Amino acid sequence: ARMWDGLADDPRTDTIGVWQATTNLVEDPEDLTTANWADTQLVTSLTDKYIDGKRLNKLLVSGTAAAYVSQAFTYEAAVYSFQVIGEKGNATSTADYSLVYLFDGVNVPSIKIVWTTKTVTGNNGAVIVYADWINDDTVSVGAYTGTLAAGTDTIRIYPSQFEAANDYAYFT
Repeated sequence: ARMWDGLADDPRTDTIGVWQATTNLVEDPEDLTTANWADTQLVTSLTDKYIDGKRLNKLLVSGTAAAYVSQAFTYEAAVYSFQVIGEKGNATSTADYSLVYLFDGVNVPSIKIVWTTKTVTGNNGAVIVYADWINDDTVSVGAYTGTLAAGTDTIRIYPSQFEAANDYAYFT
């Protein structure tokens, strides 16, 4: 797949990613069930659903605490671009939304997707480059960060802010 550096080209040919120059630092961006990804309070499964040739993963909340799938990666000091394709699961209110955190912790760059209003916002230094709604329930989002210090951290995808058992959304 073609890589995106956040500054040029059409990024919508890729899936979950955190880019350092043109290298995706995320391993297995289309299969969130591999050993590179860790589930916390949820069950991740591959589905038979595809968007633009990319296979979607169902993220099903199994507990009642913060539920997410995550992957650690190491990065250099730089500006980073990141992107994700998500599809609405069973969200029914504006209070139920999905979050994609570029890094672990508080006040980190993140993307917030409110499914019922089709609203995408960048938080804590994440600047949205595009939020293309592929259909009524599916969005492809690209964003970039300010300059970050080098380190090792974790990308996290939260399917539901409600964190109630059986809430779900799809991502790739």
